[in-house]
Amino acid sequence: MSPGGVQGLRLAAVDDGALERFRAEGTPLPASLILQCSSHVARYVDLEPLHTLLGLAVEAGQPLRDDLWSEVRAPSVHAPDEVVTLASALGDAWREAEQTPVACDDFFIGEIQRVVRLFAHAAEQRQAVVTAILPVLGGPGGPEIVLFKTHHDD
Repeated sequence: MSPGGVQGLRLAAVDDGALERFRAEGTPLPASLILQCSSHVARYVDLEPLHTLLGLAVEAGQPLRDDLWSEVRAPSVHAPDEVVTLASALGDAWREAEQTPVACDDFFIGEIQRVVRLFAHAAEQRQAVVTAILPVLGGPGGPEIVLFKTHHDD
């Protein structure tokens, strides 16, 4: 859990090929960048379009795999083309918001910056973005699924 009892959301930039291997074989996803932020990051921003764009970035996307389950929500993925569009819009909205007093505390400013950074990185690499609240299970009551490959796994 993040400060204030907020669920930690993992955001990861991954290649399309790795997504296909995960879907077909269950191979953990190697990510070029993994960051964590509050799953509630969009809820504490009133400024538009930043509020809507953050919501799309962290709460939307297509299901990563139909059999995956989490108590909060199933993992999802944004395709590379969608990432490029979202990254550009998020970057513009954040630059605009930086010129306006954002009605949230320093904690959520850092959370917003992590989302913007991850999407910008993934867009530059033409990668997809996977979002997940861990642990992820293979269905309700199923075994825990390892989504991301860490450097310790090499």
